[in-house]
Amino acid sequence: MTFEQLVETLHKRKHLLLASVLVGVFLGMGVAIVTVVTAAVQEFHETCAAELVKSAEAHLERAEYDAAVAACTSALALDRDSARAWVIRGDARLGEKDYAGALADYDGAIEAEPRWTGSGKWWGHRAKAKCLMGDAAGAISDGETAVTLTPRDANLWIVLGAARAKARDWKGADADLTRALGIDPRSVRAVADRALVREWLKDKAAARADWKRVLELAAPGSKDAKDASAALGRLR
Repeated sequence: MTFEQLVETLHKRKHLLLASVLVGVFLGMGVAIVTVVTAAVQEFHETCAAELVKSAEAHLERAEYDAAVAACTSALALDRDSARAWVIRGDARLGEKDYAGALADYDGAIEAEPRWTGSGKWWGHRAKAKCLMGDAAGAISDGETAVTLTPRDANLWIVLGAARAKARDWKGADADLTRALGIDPRSVRAVADRALVREWLKDKAAARADWKRVLELAAPGSKDAKDASAALGRLR
């Protein structure tokens, strides 16, 4: 490959800074070259890290947790500020029931993007992990932080509702799940969780109404649909 072809290839791959460095070297321009090279290397690392994160996402979707962890670890070696890599590795570790490792990774995501408007999601991940660890108080605290940072995310209200249910705060859980449904009225998870909470509250009529709504929203034959049918049977 000729020098011109190399530069053209780099431009096509959007490695513009690295291409500019090569041009500068070729023309004998040494001024501030170290700074430019550093920026180019950083951009290249971030590009490679992003590709590794995509690979990790695919592994996570297939429940290939070891592979997802490995890909994210490689990505973070290149770009420590990739919040997505921290979160995916945390999710993979959650799948492996490595709760302490998952929490550490979610902390990494929060540190990487502490002021991002969607950073409540990272706190939501922490809350879910703490729920699974049996730390209801910690889960509620993280869940409250999550919905404060990102209040229009229905999933975060669902997580907070689950945390309150873990603490047997049924009224609080009902309120959180109702907030979730105000954002996403077609959330099967929110309706099903609220139906269970209303059973604990001994509000049979409200629970039946929610389970009927689950049947309307859930795919026929799905676990949610089967759970709803079973619940309606026992609530007669």
